[in-house]
Amino acid sequence: MQNATGTLSFRNIADLEAGLLSPGRGDNNTTNSAANVVNGQVEGAFGNFSSTGDVNAAAANFSRDIWSIFAQDDWKINDQLSAVAGVRVDWYDGGAPALNPLFVQRYGFTNTTGFSNLDPVVMPRVAFTYDLNDFAVFSRAQVRAGVGVFSGGDPVVWFANAFQNDGRGFSQGSTQDPACGLATGQQLDVVVNGQFTGLPQCIVTSGSAAAARGQGDTQSIDPNIKMPTVWRANLGFSSELNFADTGFFSGWQLNLDYIYSKYKNPLTIVDLSQVPDITKGLNGFSIDGRPVYAAIDPTRAGCTAKFVGVNPNPTYANVNAACFGTARDDELMLTNAGSYRSQIASFILSKNFDGGVFTDGGSTYFSLGYSYTDSQDRRNMYNSTAGSNFDNSAAFDRQNPDASRGFFGSRHNITMQTSFKEEFFDDLATRLGITFVARSGRPYSLTFSGGGVFADSVSGNDNALAYIPTGINDPNVVFVDTLSSRGAVVRTAAQNAADLDSFIGGLKCANKYRGRSITRNTCSNDWYFDVDLTFSQELPGPGRLFGRKDKLKLYATMDNFLNFLDSDWNVQRRRAFTGLQDIATAGRAAVTQGTVTPVLPGVDAQGRYIISGFTGNTFAADNQINFSSSVWRLKIGISYDF
Repeated sequence: MQNATGTLSFRNIADLEAGLLSPGRGDNNTTNSAANVVNGQVEGAFGNFSSTGDVNAAAANFSRDIWSIFAQDDWKINDQLSAVAGVRVDWYDGGAPALNPLFVQRYGFTNTTGFSNLDPVVMPRVAFTYDLNDFAVFSRAQVRAGVGVFSGGDPVVWFANAFQNDGRGFSQGSTQDPACGLATGQQLDVVVNGQFTGLPQCIVTSGSAAAARGQGDTQSIDPNIKMPTVWRANLGFSSELNFADTGFFSGWQLNLDYIYSKYKNPLTIVDLSQVPDITKGLNGFSIDGRPVYAAIDPTRAGCTAKFVGVNPNPTYANVNAACFGTARDDELMLTNAGSYRSQIASFILSKNFDGGVFTDGGSTYFSLGYSYTDSQDRRNMYNSTAGSNFDNSAAFDRQNPDASRGFFGSRHNITMQTSFKEEFFDDLATRLGITFVARSGRPYSLTFSGGGVFADSVSGNDNALAYIPTGINDPNVVFVDTLSSRGAVVRTAAQNAADLDSFIGGLKCANKYRGRSITRNTCSNDWYFDVDLTFSQELPGPGRLFGRKDKLKLYATMDNFLNFLDSDWNVQRRRAFTGLQDIATAGRAAVTQGTVTPVLPGVDAQGRYIISGFTGNTFAADNQINFSSSVWRLKIGISYDF
């Protein structure tokens, strides 16, 4: 259970010293980004608490089984052509989350979908191998081809979210709750007579009581969920290359491969509580069709909304103004997204040379490889929790991200490997290996800063894909002043427009998207170059005194040799592990001190974007070092072979 001990927020050092918690803004905002904290927009205290007070009561408790059967047949069609065909079937069985009657009342279907609801996955495959006759410089050439359906990846972690977050195991309590008795803007004092009074008991009481009533955020699994599958086709060619009968130009090995994959029913997350806010923009949309989401609760007094289904977004009929204004959110459901594809092409050229550079008993190996990757996805889906998977992907539509360049894909990968073996002393080998890798950077996305503008306030930060203006006079954008926490003008609207326009003009990946919202993962991090070394020397072992052929081996490996030579070389940089790079601020928070100013939404009544700040001035600083792959490492050891 996350945040089981609670969090306290203070908007500044003076409030911390005085023990005055953040006042919040009345919308149960717990996204404690720097901007939200200093503006006092985060709830003063919040945490998750079980109905019994025992954190173990909120643990997920379930079992599941995976069953598989497989049949395969190999046959030789003729002297040159052979085939393999088979089929595999996987199916699941196991528990289901506990029923939450309030969930059924709210959405009209049960939250008890579990492993047994998954249909069996049938996966046929077939592959062919054809041995070609020798021709030209090609010897022992072979063509390989195959197609089939594949699945895999146990969904137990993502299914577990629905077992733990059933709305009854635990619930959030915050200083906004009636149990704390605070008026809007009032700050709770947690220092009395110079003594810290601890986490406010009112939030513990409120959270535990809500869990007992089943009012916690309820995560669920789509009753129609399907196991993801991949249709994959591959084509390969391998051959020995002999440009001469002997010598350097003979005995080379070539491998060419192409793989095409079509991903069907990939898993994704949607929030059942969020729908386009009909009070904002063009009936809940921006001028270029971006949904402006807000949370609703169909059980609120006067709300007429009826849940229709997920296709692919959560859809309601008869949504009216009374449905909005709820603190209920994060009603996350695991479901399936639309398909996407990937393509990978590669070649490897290699050769083993007989004899060493200096000794006849040695050998030399060389290989050169290149791969090109054009892969897609919709959500990063690299987290174990549903909330992080929902929040940590850049999106134009938070509920239904488009298929775009894959988050983990490096388009270009170049590898070169060479190893040398010499036998200077009898059968005792001396080995040196050199590996070189050049890899283009992973992608990142240009986004609006902050959160709570195009989705609910707990739906993450810096994750709404930015609209790229055509210029300072783009008719789809309204630039406004940047204000301090006390309402003073920090940057004028004209400055924001000019700086953003200049920044976009200097960034190639952004400039081509002028006049529209940029696509996810359009930009790329810097290339990465790596050289690794290995060295070993065999020595006679002590057993040789008694006629045994034992050996000692001294070895050393060095990762990132270039960084060892110069600390500025081979430093890998990237823009946060989430791949989010904010460049502008949409909307503007309310100012409650000094010159009081109301909140500005992300879009106006005409659907035009309201941009209140330029944040691209941190672009260079945000290109941070990834330390794990940027430092050199030396390992020295000894082994004994007997």
